[in-house]
Amino acid sequence: MKKRHSYAATDNIILDVRSGEHLMGDEFLAKEAKFDVTVIGTAPLATVEVLRNNEVCTTWKFKEGTNELKTWWQDLAPLRDAKDASFYYVRVTQTDGQMAWSSPMWVRVGK
Repeated sequence: MKKRHSYAATDNIILDVRSGEHLMGDEFLAKEAKFDVTVIGTAPLATVEVLRNNEVCTTWKFKEGTNELKTWWQDLAPLRDAKDASFYYVRVTQTDGQMAWSSPMWVRVGK
């Protein structure tokens, strides 16, 4: 828990977000902000969103009854060489209203 390698969910949703060797909750310097996202829901997924500094960067919307997602996402316009790290997290919403949120990852993108 002290390393913040955790997530919150209102149901038994599985959520795993990583950036290379870094897990949810980590703070690190990287050449790019790229994330692997795995979701296994308990009901069909409605949306999966990636947020940077509390603003939605991308959204996957689901029309079919899938309850799983395994994908990656890269921020093509990260805040480069910023004084402070940007924080990224993933928010999952199922069609039944249940949700999950990953712990943020604080990423400073540099050269």
